[in-house]
Amino acid sequence: MTNSQEEQPISRKSAWPYVLTSIFFAFICVYLLSIYSTVHWQICTRLASLYPDERIHETALVAESVLSHLLIYRIFAILSCIWAVLSFRGKPKWAGYIALPFALLALACFIIVM
Repeated sequence: MTNSQEEQPISRKSAWPYVLTSIFFAFICVYLLSIYSTVHWQICTRLASLYPDERIHETALVAESVLSHLLIYRIFAILSCIWAVLSFRGKPKWAGYIALPFALLALACFIIVM
């Protein structure tokens, strides 16, 4: 009697779910960064110029709250990089190279300081 597990070759999982997830996280990261920059550079600066001497308007407080919630784009950048690295463990190996530029783009977004 032979063990059937020893006779079967070890098959690696497909890399494509990791690649697609990494690309998805990278796109979300870039999209959230664009929203963050719009709120930061257009809305907040206009509110500051409209109310220079007055107490901060309620709308400015809402904009600052939105900015603090949009910092989640950094988490998506980290997740994109993790999934890109995991994609190299799957089969085919070259699929990981497809996810790598998107993960590097997300990492560049992570490094950007507003």
